[in-house]
Amino acid sequence: MNLIREDSVTIVVLSMASPRTFFGLAVTALLAVSAPAQLRVCSWNITNYSSGRTSEFQTSIYGVFSGRSLAPDVILAQEILSDAASLNFLTILNTAPGSPGDWARVPFVNGPDTDQTAFYRTSRVTHLSTVIAATGSTDPNDQPRHTMRHDFRLAGYSANSTVIAMYNSHMKASSGTSDQARRLVEANKILTNVATLPAGYHFLFGGDTNMQNSSQAAYQALVSGTWGTRQFNDPIKTPGSWENNGSFRFVHTQDPGPGKTMDSRFDFLLLSSGLMDGTGLDYIGNPNVAYSTTTWNDPNHSYRCWGNDGSSFNAALNISTNSMVGSTIATALQNSAVGGGHLPVFLDMKVPAKIGLSASLIDLGNVQYLGRPQATVTLTHAGDIAKWTTAGLQNLVVTPTADPKITIVPGTRTITPGMNKLFTMRPQTNVLGRFQRNVTLATNDPDFPTRTITLKWNVVRGYPWQPVRNPIEGPRGGF
Repeated sequence: MNLIREDSVTIVVLSMASPRTFFGLAVTALLAVSAPAQLRVCSWNITNYSSGRTSEFQTSIYGVFSGRSLAPDVILAQEILSDAASLNFLTILNTAPGSPGDWARVPFVNGPDTDQTAFYRTSRVTHLSTVIAATGSTDPNDQPRHTMRHDFRLAGYSANSTVIAMYNSHMKASSGTSDQARRLVEANKILTNVATLPAGYHFLFGGDTNMQNSSQAAYQALVSGTWGTRQFNDPIKTPGSWENNGSFRFVHTQDPGPGKTMDSRFDFLLLSSGLMDGTGLDYIGNPNVAYSTTTWNDPNHSYRCWGNDGSSFNAALNISTNSMVGSTIATALQNSAVGGGHLPVFLDMKVPAKIGLSASLIDLGNVQYLGRPQATVTLTHAGDIAKWTTAGLQNLVVTPTADPKITIVPGTRTITPGMNKLFTMRPQTNVLGRFQRNVTLATNDPDFPTRTITLKWNVVRGYPWQPVRNPIEGPRGGF
């Protein structure tokens, strides 16, 4: 638009920190549905997979117990044996009873040893790229398998801040000194790759780390902060000596199989700080609170080890009285883990707010000198409720600031998903002439960080004899 004269008034959007003290109700409500509304990311070592185990995986993923289902949107999978195996697992996902049937797979990359790959729902995320973030090698001092990086953007969004670079790793096994050194090599390579990410990208780590405790150098490299903004974080704040320690029975992931024992926390989802700051794309939970040591149903976290209700420490997965998933899903999980298997871990994330605007140009026409005209604009939270539901979307928060030429009321506006609120612009009319102002909206919608509303008005005399203090502001016309 060509403007003769242009001034601006800015509406500032407050950064909305999630009310961590109320996460209990929020997380419990979100988990009480069979298909999560928010974005759900899962990491799962599916144990030397080539084919088969169809009903076991389908029941594990889409079985429902007490309203709960795994039903992820992205699966970071480890121990895939071939491209054909990847295709077989994709078929399992799309043909499962209860599946939305919109699953796709990333390009398979064959490397040394078993491989990592990913599966995703096309209605929830868009796959941007898959690259080898760190190369596997037969060198006994190097990492044995590729670390893959899969970049996904939220469906319906375009900003870099709606992209998550997901690192998919299966680290060196065993606890010897040389094994730990090789895991440190892997961790450092991942952190080096994080430094190459485009500005604004979020990132997370999913995989089988084979680590026995949080004091190991590789784990410390990932979470210690010595790499600055490249660091990862444990969203459930649960460091310690996990191996064969009953205090960590709710986060143990291996081994659920028959005749095996649940006593290791090998599998993790770790998050960048930007996914835990309470704004935009963000973890549903309180990362400042450690995961419960008394219940699997921790109201402070959406993070779960699916199937582990804490009743299986030093034993095979409890399938008869499993309070998290029930006996049918627990049996399927146990049977899906063959030859040294794992349980999946998952967490949920809210997605960013979206702004809707009723008008971008308002022309009040002629307004009376010293009159009180006003223009009202409707702000709408335009997030996709059908896709994410109200519980899976962040609130939109708007705060107006005053301007010498326009008064904006009211103050801070917090708009919940699917709702709308008004703000009113009242232009000054104590000067004759035509005026045009741009009202700039700074928003927490990552795709539209600013929106502009143009307001026009022409101040005229109400009567020929009406006294005027200032007939003209600037050249005739007022622009």
